[in-house]
Order: sequence, then structure tokens, then C-alpha cells
Amino acid sequence: METLNEISEIYAKYPWICNVVIMALITLTSALIIEKMKRRNALKDNKRLVEETENIKANFGVRLEELKREHELDISKRKYQYESKKAAYVNFFQKLDQLNSEIGLRSAVKMQEMTQKFTESCLNATTEEEYNKGILEYQLSTQSILSESHKDINKLKHETSEIKLHATDQIIEELNKYELAYERIMNESNLLIQRMPSIINSGDSNLMTLNQQNLIREAAAAEKIKQQLIKNMRQDLKEI
Repeated sequence: METLNEISEIYAKYPWICNVVIMALITLTSALIIEKMKRRNALKDNKRLVEETENIKANFGVRLEELKREHELDISKRKYQYESKKAAYVNFFQKLDQLNSEIGLRSAVKMQEMTQKFTESCLNATTEEEYNKGILEYQLSTQSILSESHKDINKLKHETSEIKLHATDQIIEELNKYELAYERIMNESNLLIQRMPSIINSGDSNLMTLNQQNLIREAAAAEKIKQQLIKNMRQDLKEI
């Protein structure tokens, strides 16, 4: 009670001092409360930042693993694409070389047999009828070569059709050109075979050379297309 009375007396004598003290206490208390709230909020913010950081790290780790898997998958796809295309291209030219070799060997053997038989028929012919019979037999024998030529063209188209499944538009265009060039070679070869009786009967070696010119030109054009095709295929493999 005495303390309260003393405070009352002091307040009565010095009211402004008491007001200042009270205001100071209120201000100090408010400041302490605000600071405490700031610290509490700071702790909450720190906790939130830590959680967000951990989440970011976790998400980054997951995304990084996904990117690694995607990159590895992309490399695997590119490797498979490269190997499959390379195998297809190599296989194509191996079969093409084999086909050309078979055609060359078969044609050489048959042409030798046909021309020899025709020459003997002409030399041994005593009448025009026998001579014409020899020509007819020769023409009939050429039909088998024409039929085989058609089959050879179909074989080539079969091989190119498989390549076209993997090839770029540029390579497909070159393959189409090569098919046409191959057909022209076959046509020129067949024409030369059909003209052989006249060439043999003429006894003019220059006539044989002259009739071979178109065939030689077509073969050179086909080889040029083939080399461009190889160049395009190599470039295609480099770009994978």
C-alpha cells in the first residue's frame, strides 16, 4: 500500500515524467513484441526457404536423372539408327555387286554360246531357208536373256525398295535415277544382242564398236550415279 501511495504521490508531483516512463515502457514492450514476431517470422521464412531449397534440389536431381536417361536413350537410338543404316547400305552394294557379277558372267557365257551356234549355222547353211532358221533360233534364244534381264531389274528394284525405307529424300532420288539407268543398260544390252546377227554377218569390227557406244555411255552414267549415291549415303551416316 505504501508503495502505491508513493507512486501516486510521484505521479501527482511529476505527471509528465510518469507519462514519459509509461510511454517508454509501452514502446519498449511493443519493440520487444515486434522483434519477437520478426524472429518468429524469420524462423518460419528460413524453414520455408530450407524446405523450398530441398524441394528444388530433389526436383533438380529427378530432372537431371530424367535428362540423363533421355540423353542415353537418344544416344542408343542414334547408334541403332547408324548401325542399321550402315548395315543396310553395305548390304545393298554387296548385293548390287553380286547381281552385276552374276549378270556379267551369265551374259558372257550365253552370248558366247549363242554367237558360236549362230556362226556355225550361218557357215554351214547351204540354203536361205537354213540361214533364216539359224537367225530364228538365235532370236528365240535371246528371249531367255530378255526374260532374265527383266528379272534382274526386278531384283534391283527389290533391293532399292528396302533401302528407301531407311533413306533420306536425296538418297531416294538417286536410287530412282539408278533404277532408270540400270533399265537403260539392260535395254541397250538387249538391243546389242538382237543386232549381233547383222554385226557378225557384216564382218565389220567397227560396226560392233559403233553399236557398243550407247551401252558404254549408259554404263558410265550409271557408275556416276552410283558414286553420287555412295557419297550421299556417307553424308547421311555422318549426320546421324
